[in-house]
This record gives sequence, structure tokens and C-alpha cells, in this order.
Amino acid sequence: MVRAGVTAMMLGVAGLRAQQVAVLPEAKSATQGVAERFEFASDGPMGPGWTRPDAIARVYFKGELPALFTRTLQLDGEVPERSRLSWIFTGPHAGMTVELTSSKVRLTERFYDSTALGGGGNYPDKTVREVEQQYVGHARELTVVVDAHLAVTVLLNGERVLVAPLLFDLTRQQLMFSGPRNEHLTLAGALLAETTQDATIAVDATKV
Repeated sequence: MVRAGVTAMMLGVAGLRAQQVAVLPEAKSATQGVAERFEFASDGPMGPGWTRPDAIARVYFKGELPALFTRTLQLDGEVPERSRLSWIFTGPHAGMTVELTSSKVRLTERFYDSTALGGGGNYPDKTVREVEQQYVGHARELTVVVDAHLAVTVLLNGERVLVAPLLFDLTRQQLMFSGPRNEHLTLAGALLAETTQDATIAVDATKV
């Protein structure tokens, strides 16, 4: 009974820790250049395509993503309340989305490469992972890191807030802004340019 009580207490503490709100540090000045700028308005022009009849036009970033990458968005201001910025990454078989609001960041992963996923329709998909983190502070820098450990890490103002396994390739990225169409809520910022880093490979000629 004592052991069961201690175990329950430990689980309760772990649950409380998992629900803690992240306190963001102030964002540091960016040392990278700007790759592409973006601007959104909740009452702005709607995007093309009959599948999104009244959605705000998206921003599609140029170029393909490498297998492993770090990408950072720098925001001119905070995400307005009642709005959401969605950073959508897609690949040939699956994709992930990082959603940022004024108080929460969420990461979802989904597969869309098989009719066996269910859901009906011509475009089946299945969400396989969803994690989120509440935060307080001024979110001005959002970073996504896909690394060689089959994982994705999300940082706000340089502070790690989410980590999850990532088992599929990503090739493209886009931004979507959602908000009430009868209000003028704006958000602007930039995708920062990535700097080239040096790497050294040592070869031992005596070993096969």
C-alpha cells in the first residue's frame, strides 16, 4: 500500500511537471540574414483553389528541404489572440505542422500515402502524433530542427519546448495564417537564411 501510494504520488508529480507552462526568455537579435519575408492579414485576400473557398492566401517558401535541417521564423510581433500561425511541412508520404498561437505551440504528424489510413474520400490521412505546450512570454522566434536522431525539436526564442520522434522525410514548407475574417489581425515576419557550416571527414586508410 505504501509503495502504491508513493508510485501514485510520483506519477502525479510527473503529470504536474508535464502540464507546466513554459516561460519564454526574451528573443535575441538574429545574426542570420533574411531568406523570405511574409505578411498576413485576417481580412486579406483569399487563397486560390475551390478546396479553400474563404481561407487566407498561404505563403509557399521556395526550394526543397534537405534531409536534416534547421529553419527559423522571426516574427515582427506576437501572434494576435484568436489567430493561429501554421508552419506546414510536407513530404512524399507524410507531413507535420507546427501551430503557434498567443499562448500555445502544437506539433502534429500525419500520414497521407495510403487509402488504408481510412477517413474516406480521395485524400485519406491519419494523425499519428500530437503534442503541445502552453507558454507565457513574447514568442518572436520559432525554430524547427530535424536531426539525425530521427527526431524533431521545436524551439521558441531559443528555448526547447517540444521534442517528438520523426520517421519520415520532408521536402517542402508553407505558412498558413488563420483568424476571424471580419477583423483586421495582422502578422508579419521572415524566414531566416541558413548559414553554411564546415564539416570534416577523417578517413583511416588502414581500415576497410
